[in-house]
Amino acid sequence: MNRAILDGVLVKTYGDFNVPVDKFLGDSSLIAAFVAAVEVGAGSVEFEPQEIMRRLINLRKKGRLPRLRRAYFGRSPNNN
Repeated sequence: MNRAILDGVLVKTYGDFNVPVDKFLGDSSLIAAFVAAVEVGAGSVEFEPQEIMRRLINLRKKGRLPRLRRAYFGRSPNNN
């Protein structure tokens, strides 16, 4: 699969999951769910979890992942 297409699928899936990359690294079930979602988004192409996580970390280092939505539980983020 073309790397640019894979990167697009990874960025979209990462935004949909709304979970920081660091949280993936310690949770194998979360990694499995993420990889399954990437495979569906890529048209049922199979990937190794290590390959997906390596690419996701590289995208984070390059600043290409979207900002995650934060839940403030009814508080304004600007209030101290």
